[in-house]
Amino acid sequence: MAEGNAISNIEGIGVLKELVLLDLSFNQINLAEPISTLPRLRELDLGHNRIASIRLRSRSILQSLNLDYNQVDSLNWLMHFEDLARLTLSHNRIQDLTPLSKLKHLESLDLSSNQIEDIAALARLRDLKELSLAGNSLSSLEGLSNLENLELLDLSHNNLQQVQPVARLTGLIELDLSGNPITDLKPLTELINLESLSLDDTPVSDLHVLASLGRLEKISLRNLPNVGCSQILELEKIFGKDALVTDQKCQRTAETPPLSSHTNPPG
Repeated sequence: MAEGNAISNIEGIGVLKELVLLDLSFNQINLAEPISTLPRLRELDLGHNRIASIRLRSRSILQSLNLDYNQVDSLNWLMHFEDLARLTLSHNRIQDLTPLSKLKHLESLDLSSNQIEDIAALARLRDLKELSLAGNSLSSLEGLSNLENLELLDLSHNNLQQVQPVARLTGLIELDLSGNPITDLKPLTELINLESLSLDDTPVSDLHVLASLGRLEKISLRNLPNVGCSQILELEKIFGKDALVTDQKCQRTAETPPLSSHTNPPG
Protein backbone atom coordinates (compact mmCIF):
# COMPACT_ATOMS: atom_id res chain seq x y z
CA MET A 1 0.00 0.00 0.00
CA ALA A 2 1.26 3.49 -0.88
CA GLU A 3 -1.79 5.67 -0.38
CA GLY A 4 -1.50 9.23 0.92
CA ASN A 5 2.23 9.71 0.34
CA ALA A 6 2.24 12.65 -2.12
CA ILE A 7 3.57 10.33 -4.84
CA SER A 8 3.61 11.92 -8.31
CA ASN A 9 5.78 9.51 -10.30
CA ILE A 10 5.43 5.71 -10.41
CA GLU A 11 8.17 4.99 -12.96
CA GLY A 12 10.11 1.94 -11.84
CA ILE A 13 7.14 0.21 -10.25
CA GLY A 14 7.62 -2.59 -12.77
CA VAL A 15 10.24 -4.23 -10.55
CA LEU A 16 7.33 -5.44 -8.37
CA LYS A 17 6.37 -8.16 -10.83
CA GLU A 18 4.34 -10.22 -8.36
CA LEU A 19 1.97 -7.44 -7.28
CA VAL A 20 -1.67 -8.50 -7.41
CA LEU A 21 -3.22 -5.60 -5.44
CA LEU A 22 -1.98 -2.00 -5.50
CA ASP A 23 -3.36 1.01 -3.63
CA LEU A 24 -1.99 4.37 -4.79
CA SER A 25 -4.96 6.48 -3.75
CA PHE A 26 -4.68 10.00 -2.31
CA ASN A 27 -1.49 10.91 -4.14
CA GLN A 28 -0.55 13.33 -6.95
CA ILE A 29 -0.22 10.92 -9.84
CA ASN A 30 -1.15 12.07 -13.34
CA LEU A 31 0.50 9.35 -15.44
CA ALA A 32 -0.46 5.77 -14.62
CA GLU A 33 0.85 3.97 -17.71
CA PRO A 34 3.69 2.24 -15.75
CA ILE A 35 1.10 -0.18 -14.35
CA SER A 36 1.36 -2.00 -17.68
CA THR A 37 4.65 -3.44 -16.38
CA LEU A 38 2.80 -5.33 -13.62
CA PRO A 39 1.69 -8.57 -15.32
CA ARG A 40 -0.17 -10.07 -12.34
CA LEU A 41 -2.06 -6.97 -11.16
CA ARG A 42 -5.76 -7.67 -10.53
CA GLU A 43 -6.90 -4.80 -8.28
CA LEU A 44 -5.81 -1.17 -8.61
CA ASP A 45 -6.91 1.86 -6.56
CA LEU A 46 -5.92 5.23 -8.02
CA GLY A 47 -8.66 7.24 -6.39
CA HIS A 48 -8.01 10.89 -5.48
CA ASN A 49 -5.21 11.59 -7.95
CA ARG A 50 -4.86 13.72 -11.10
CA ILE A 51 -5.38 11.08 -13.78
CA ALA A 52 -7.24 11.75 -17.02
CA SER A 53 -6.66 8.37 -18.68
CA ILE A 54 -4.59 5.18 -18.59
CA ARG A 55 -3.34 4.48 -22.10
CA LEU A 56 -1.94 0.97 -22.47
CA ARG A 57 -0.53 -0.77 -25.53
CA SER A 58 -1.81 -4.22 -24.67
CA ARG A 59 -4.71 -5.84 -22.86
CA SER A 60 -4.82 -5.58 -19.09
CA ILE A 61 -6.05 -8.39 -16.84
CA LEU A 62 -7.23 -5.97 -14.16
CA GLN A 63 -10.51 -7.00 -12.60
CA SER A 64 -11.04 -4.01 -10.27
CA LEU A 65 -10.16 -0.37 -10.98
CA ASN A 66 -10.93 2.69 -8.87
CA LEU A 67 -10.45 6.14 -10.42
CA ASP A 68 -12.83 8.21 -8.32
CA TYR A 69 -11.98 11.88 -7.73
CA ASN A 70 -9.67 12.24 -10.72
CA GLN A 71 -9.77 14.24 -13.98
CA VAL A 72 -11.27 11.67 -16.34
CA ASP A 73 -13.32 13.24 -19.14
CA SER A 74 -13.03 10.55 -21.84
CA LEU A 75 -13.29 6.76 -21.64
CA ASN A 76 -11.73 5.84 -25.00
CA TRP A 77 -8.71 4.35 -23.23
CA LEU A 78 -10.87 1.59 -21.70
CA MET A 79 -10.42 -0.62 -24.78
CA HIS A 80 -7.61 -2.50 -23.04
CA PHE A 81 -9.57 -3.19 -19.83
CA GLU A 82 -12.14 -5.71 -21.07
CA ASP A 83 -11.69 -8.05 -18.08
CA LEU A 84 -12.89 -5.51 -15.54
CA ALA A 85 -15.63 -6.71 -13.17
CA ARG A 86 -15.62 -3.62 -10.91
CA LEU A 87 -15.10 -0.05 -12.11
CA THR A 88 -15.40 3.13 -10.05
CA LEU A 89 -15.35 6.46 -11.90
CA SER A 90 -17.30 8.72 -9.57
CA HIS A 91 -16.53 12.44 -9.27
CA ASN A 92 -14.96 12.97 -12.67
CA ARG A 93 -15.98 14.86 -15.83
CA ILE A 94 -17.45 12.05 -17.91
CA GLN A 95 -20.20 12.66 -20.48
CA ASP A 96 -19.92 9.95 -23.18
CA LEU A 97 -20.38 6.34 -22.02
CA THR A 98 -19.99 4.67 -25.43
CA PRO A 99 -16.62 2.98 -24.67
CA LEU A 100 -18.19 1.19 -21.69
CA SER A 101 -20.30 -0.97 -24.00
CA LYS A 102 -17.29 -3.27 -24.56
CA LEU A 103 -16.82 -4.08 -20.86
CA LYS A 104 -19.23 -7.00 -20.88
CA HIS A 105 -17.86 -8.59 -17.70
CA LEU A 106 -18.68 -5.61 -15.49
CA GLU A 107 -20.69 -6.48 -12.39
CA SER A 108 -20.27 -3.22 -10.47
CA LEU A 109 -20.12 0.27 -11.99
CA ASP A 110 -20.04 3.61 -10.18
CA LEU A 111 -20.53 6.68 -12.40
CA SER A 112 -21.91 9.00 -9.76
CA SER A 113 -21.19 12.74 -9.82
CA ASN A 114 -20.26 13.16 -13.47
CA GLN A 115 -21.93 15.03 -16.36
CA ILE A 116 -23.92 12.17 -17.89
CA GLU A 117 -27.17 12.75 -19.78
CA ASP A 118 -27.44 9.54 -21.85
CA ILE A 119 -27.00 5.96 -20.59
CA ALA A 120 -28.05 4.04 -23.72
CA ALA A 121 -24.49 2.68 -24.05
CA LEU A 122 -24.97 0.67 -20.86
CA ALA A 123 -27.65 -1.54 -22.45
CA ARG A 124 -25.10 -4.25 -23.37
CA LEU A 125 -23.72 -4.62 -19.82
CA ARG A 126 -26.08 -7.42 -18.91
CA ASP A 127 -23.89 -8.81 -16.11
CA LEU A 128 -24.20 -5.63 -14.04
CA LYS A 129 -25.44 -6.19 -10.50
CA GLU A 130 -24.59 -2.80 -8.98
CA LEU A 131 -24.96 0.55 -10.77
CA SER A 132 -24.68 4.07 -9.39
CA LEU A 133 -25.65 7.03 -11.57
CA ALA A 134 -26.30 9.44 -8.72
CA GLY A 135 -25.62 13.13 -9.19
CA ASN A 136 -25.72 13.34 -12.98
CA SER A 137 -28.07 15.07 -15.46
CA LEU A 138 -30.31 12.17 -16.47
CA SER A 139 -33.81 12.86 -17.74
CA SER A 140 -34.16 9.55 -19.60
CA LEU A 141 -33.41 5.93 -18.65
CA GLU A 142 -33.24 4.52 -22.18
CA GLY A 143 -31.23 1.30 -22.15
CA LEU A 144 -31.67 0.61 -18.46
CA SER A 145 -34.43 -1.98 -18.89
CA ASN A 146 -31.92 -4.40 -20.49
CA LEU A 147 -29.97 -4.70 -17.23
CA GLU A 148 -32.18 -7.37 -15.73
CA ASN A 149 -29.49 -8.69 -13.36
CA LEU A 150 -29.29 -5.43 -11.41
CA GLU A 151 -29.68 -5.78 -7.65
CA LEU A 152 -28.55 -2.31 -6.52
CA LEU A 153 -29.44 0.86 -8.44
CA ASP A 154 -28.77 4.45 -7.37
CA LEU A 155 -30.48 7.09 -9.53
CA SER A 156 -30.58 9.80 -6.90
CA HIS A 157 -30.19 13.49 -7.66
CA ASN A 158 -30.91 13.52 -11.38
CA ASN A 159 -33.70 15.09 -13.46
CA LEU A 160 -35.97 12.05 -13.76
CA GLN A 161 -39.70 12.68 -13.98
CA GLN A 162 -40.61 9.08 -14.74
CA VAL A 163 -38.88 5.74 -14.14
CA GLN A 164 -40.88 3.31 -16.29
CA PRO A 165 -37.79 1.30 -17.44
CA VAL A 166 -37.19 0.32 -13.82
CA ALA A 167 -40.31 -1.88 -13.92
CA ARG A 168 -38.40 -4.62 -15.78
CA LEU A 169 -35.65 -4.80 -13.16
CA THR A 170 -37.49 -7.29 -10.98
CA GLY A 171 -34.30 -8.50 -9.29
CA LEU A 172 -33.67 -5.13 -7.65
CA ILE A 173 -33.02 -5.27 -3.91
CA GLU A 174 -31.99 -1.64 -3.33
CA LEU A 175 -33.27 1.42 -5.22
CA ASP A 176 -32.54 5.10 -4.57
CA LEU A 177 -34.69 7.69 -6.37
CA SER A 178 -34.01 10.57 -3.98
CA GLY A 179 -33.77 14.10 -5.31
CA ASN A 180 -35.67 13.54 -8.57
CA PRO A 181 -38.85 15.33 -9.75
CA ILE A 182 -40.66 11.99 -9.85
CA THR A 183 -44.36 11.75 -8.96
CA ASP A 184 -45.58 8.41 -10.37
CA LEU A 185 -44.49 5.34 -8.42
CA LYS A 186 -46.60 2.79 -10.33
CA PRO A 187 -43.57 1.25 -12.13
CA LEU A 188 -42.29 0.14 -8.73
CA THR A 189 -45.15 -2.33 -8.23
CA GLU A 190 -43.21 -4.89 -10.31
CA LEU A 191 -40.19 -4.81 -7.98
CA ILE A 192 -41.28 -7.74 -5.84
CA ASN A 193 -37.78 -8.37 -4.42
CA LEU A 194 -37.14 -4.81 -3.30
CA GLU A 195 -35.87 -4.52 0.29
CA SER A 196 -34.66 -0.91 0.41
CA LEU A 197 -36.19 2.17 -1.22
CA SER A 198 -35.32 5.86 -0.88
CA LEU A 199 -37.70 8.60 -2.02
CA ASP A 200 -36.18 11.50 -0.07
CA ASP A 201 -36.60 15.00 -1.50
CA THR A 202 -39.16 14.11 -4.16
CA PRO A 203 -42.61 15.58 -4.96
CA VAL A 204 -44.41 12.21 -4.68
CA SER A 205 -47.87 12.44 -3.16
CA ASP A 206 -49.30 8.93 -3.43
CA LEU A 207 -47.52 6.10 -1.61
CA HIS A 208 -50.31 3.52 -2.05
CA VAL A 209 -48.27 1.40 -4.48
CA LEU A 210 -45.67 0.65 -1.80
CA ALA A 211 -48.16 -1.46 0.13
CA SER A 212 -47.72 -4.27 -2.42
CA LEU A 213 -43.95 -4.49 -1.93
CA GLY A 214 -43.98 -7.03 0.87
CA ARG A 215 -40.21 -7.48 1.17
CA LEU A 216 -39.42 -3.85 1.96
CA GLU A 217 -37.30 -3.55 5.11
CA LYS A 218 -36.23 0.09 4.77
CA ILE A 219 -38.17 3.00 3.25
CA SER A 220 -36.61 6.47 3.39
CA LEU A 221 -39.24 9.21 3.18
CA ARG A 222 -37.54 12.40 4.32
CA ASN A 223 -38.58 15.83 3.09
CA LEU A 224 -41.74 14.82 1.21
CA PRO A 225 -43.85 18.01 1.17
CA ASN A 226 -46.81 16.33 -0.57
CA VAL A 227 -47.15 13.36 1.81
CA GLY A 228 -49.14 13.66 5.01
CA CYS A 229 -49.15 11.74 8.26
CA SER A 230 -52.03 9.48 7.24
CA GLN A 231 -49.88 7.75 4.61
CA ILE A 232 -46.83 7.60 6.86
CA LEU A 233 -48.83 6.01 9.66
CA GLU A 234 -50.36 3.41 7.36
CA LEU A 235 -46.95 2.44 6.03
CA GLU A 236 -45.78 2.03 9.61
CA LYS A 237 -48.75 -0.25 10.18
CA ILE A 238 -47.83 -2.40 7.17
CA PHE A 239 -44.03 -2.52 7.42
CA GLY A 240 -43.38 -1.60 11.05
CA LYS A 241 -42.17 1.67 12.49
CA ASP A 242 -38.53 0.67 12.35
CA ALA A 243 -38.71 0.23 8.57
CA LEU A 244 -39.45 3.89 7.93
CA VAL A 245 -36.97 6.76 7.91
CA THR A 246 -38.93 10.01 8.03
CA ASP A 247 -38.66 13.52 9.42
CA GLN A 248 -42.39 13.80 10.05
CA LYS A 249 -43.65 13.69 13.62
CA CYS A 250 -46.79 11.59 13.26
CA GLN A 251 -48.91 10.16 16.05
CA ARG A 252 -51.75 7.75 15.52
CA THR A 253 -54.93 9.27 16.96
CA ALA A 254 -57.58 7.32 15.09
CA GLU A 255 -57.98 4.37 12.80
CA THR A 256 -56.39 5.25 9.49
CA PRO A 257 -58.08 4.00 6.31
CA PRO A 258 -56.10 1.26 4.50
CA LEU A 259 -53.35 2.59 2.25
CA SER A 260 -53.86 -0.21 -0.23
CA SER A 261 -57.31 0.93 -1.29
CA HIS A 262 -59.17 4.14 -1.92
CA THR A 263 -62.50 4.77 -0.25
CA ASN A 264 -65.10 6.66 -2.26
CA PRO A 265 -66.96 9.41 -0.38
CA PRO A 266 -70.56 8.59 0.50
CA GLY A 267 -73.08 9.58 -2.13
